[in-house]
Formats: sequence, structure tokens, C-alpha cells
Amino acid sequence: MKKIIFALAIIALILGGAIFIRQRNNKPESSNSNSFQPIKVSIKTAEESKLFVQKIEYPAIVSGESEAMVNAKSSGTITAVNISIGNFVNAGQFLAKIDEIGANLSSGKNNFESSQIQTLELALKQAKENESLAKKNYKNGKSDTTKTAWDIAKLQTKSAEVALSGALDSRNIIAPISGRITEKYVSVGDSINIGQPLAKISNINSTKFQFYVDQEILPYIKIGYPVNIKEGEKIIPCRIKNISPIADDTTKRFLIEATANEKTTSLIGTILSAEIEITKKSSKGNSLILPISAITIGQNENYIFIVENDKAKKINVNILKISGETAEIEADLPSDSQIIISGNKLLGDQTPVETN
Repeated sequence: MKKIIFALAIIALILGGAIFIRQRNNKPESSNSNSFQPIKVSIKTAEESKLFVQKIEYPAIVSGESEAMVNAKSSGTITAVNISIGNFVNAGQFLAKIDEIGANLSSGKNNFESSQIQTLELALKQAKENESLAKKNYKNGKSDTTKTAWDIAKLQTKSAEVALSGALDSRNIIAPISGRITEKYVSVGDSINIGQPLAKISNINSTKFQFYVDQEILPYIKIGYPVNIKEGEKIIPCRIKNISPIADDTTKRFLIEATANEKTTSLIGTILSAEIEITKKSSKGNSLILPISAITIGQNENYIFIVENDKAKKINVNILKISGETAEIEADLPSDSQIIISGNKLLGDQTPVETN
């Protein structure tokens, strides 16, 4: 009998524990677990959003204020080079030689294997011999006929000299200006064509900064517009000197050239950073300019959030245009409306928010 009573007591204890555990698991969660923690957001008033100030940085290269691109004036093979990046050269200094390797077994009078050069050398030699003979004939028998023949011979010699000189100039490459070699494009043995770049020379006495911008930036800048060049912690105030009207074929960007307000010691060829600050203005009375990240763009609607009673409120908007990382939108909002600029990705309508 005692054993039966003990077993019943154990069963009752087990059943009571099971009921207690079930009741505890089914207990409603506290009100704290149901509450939402406010999401921190950054805001900007609608009035402030009439303007959008944006700072954009581009890589900029330090170049000489005056530069000269040395191009090939004839086709052939580079047989001699006196070009090294960083070296200073004087105007008229020899830079490279273009010849025709294997055209002849030996070089001509001017040390070229080029068939063209050697043909012109022979033509000049023949012209000089004809001139000498015409001069001798005139002295032996002065007459209008011998005088005319001598004059013609002298002109033929002069023409042959000009032709040879021009051919030599096209193959003996010289520096057009004094400056430092900042680019080198060829080496001995390279085959080249007419017009091919050989080197770039920059005047080191004054410098400029070159960088490329997107087409959308052009309406906001002009000649004389301020630019800050960043060289480490140093800021070099500059002004835009030139804006290319034609985009680069490869990048589709436009070349900008800026000069420092004061003399700078930046080394030619150095890559720095150019910073431009532009201000975008809304085009209509009820339009605003916001970062694209502040706008949710969907297939059926576009919307932003504003802060109202410490909660996010969804506002549908019409996008007028997108420019780079900003968009101009149309929305009827009071000027003191607080537009959420960042932190909007986790928001829904009526989500509690906390402004920074």
C-alpha cells in the first residue's frame, strides 16, 4: 500500500512540474520586448535642401606650364636615343635618330642607311657638280646663255640642299624647347610611324596641375574657378586656367588645367589630388536636391522619409533629374520639414527615430 501511495505522489509531482513549465513558456512577453529602439538618423531641412554643396576629388598630375610633345616626322626604326625621364634638355638638343635598318649595306655621308637620305645626298652631290661646271662655262665664255645656265644650276643645288636638310631634320629628332623629360615612349630598336609620340618635355620653371572631370561637372565650373590641390597635409590654392572643350576618347572626361596662386615646388610628374567644391541649386520652387542614398527608388513609387513626432514618415516624391550622386526631386514640404538624409535604409513608415 505504501508503495502505491509513493508512486502516486511521484506521478503528481511530475505532472505539476510539467504544468508549471508549460505555463511559464506560454507567459506573454513583457512590454519591453515589444518596444522598438529608435533608429539614429541624420536630417536636413527642406530649406537647406534647396542647395547642395559637394566636394569632389580627382587625381591630378603635376606638369610643366609649357609642354612640348615630340612626335616622329618619319617612319623607320629608332637607332639612337638620348631620352631619359627626369633629364633636363636644351632647345635644339639631339634626342633620337630614325633610320631604316638593312636598307643598305653601308651608311651615306650623313651616317644614315636610309635609301631616301642617300638618294638625296647623291642628288645634292650631282647638283653641286652641275653648278661647278656651269660656273666654269660662264667664266670661259660670258654670255646670257651661260649666265642663265649657271643661275639654274645654283637654284637646283639650293633645292637639293633644302630637300636633304628636311629629310635629315625628320630623322634627327631634336628638343623643341628647354625643359625636363617627363614622358618617354620609345627605345632603341622600336619601329615607329609618322606622328607617333616619342617623348614629352615640360618647362620646369613653372608648373600646372592637370586632371579630368565628368561632363556633369562642367556647368558648375569656369575659367578662374577655385581648386584646392592636396599634397599630403598641404593645401595649394589654385585657379582653373583651361577647360578642354573636347572629351578624352578613352575616359570620356574633360581635361582641366589649374595653376597655383603662388609659386609651388611640386615635382613634375607627381600624382596629387584636386578638390573642387560645387554648389547645386534647385531649379523649381518646390524642388529639392538630395543625395541619391536618401531616396528609395522603386518600380511603382519613389519616396523619402521625414521626421514627424519622433517617427519616420514616408513621403512620395517625383524625381526630376539625377546628376552623379545627387537627385533633384519634387515634393511639397514646409521649409522646416526635417528630411532624413542618412540612416533611412532600415526605416518604415512610423518607425521611431532619433536625430543625430
